[in-house]
Amino acid sequence: MISPENAANLVLKKTGYKNLCNVRDYDSQHYVVMATPDTNTFKGYQTTFGVDKNTGAITNFMLNADTVDAFQSAKIVFS
Repeated sequence: MISPENAANLVLKKTGYKNLCNVRDYDSQHYVVMATPDTNTFKGYQTTFGVDKNTGAITNFMLNADTVDAFQSAKIVFS
């Protein structure tokens, strides 16, 4: 199992982004990492990423009616 800090580092490395917003403990299998290219740029960029806690696999994470409640209630575990 990877740590929240490792999840953040994986996303920053894969995307080349510089600004980490936070990491949420979304569910038993995933973290959600929020990051932006820099502190002033986010419009038009993917900013939320799901990271598998076991494998470190990264996917895009989209907020929608099915995910927003779980996302908002997920504890921020690293920022």
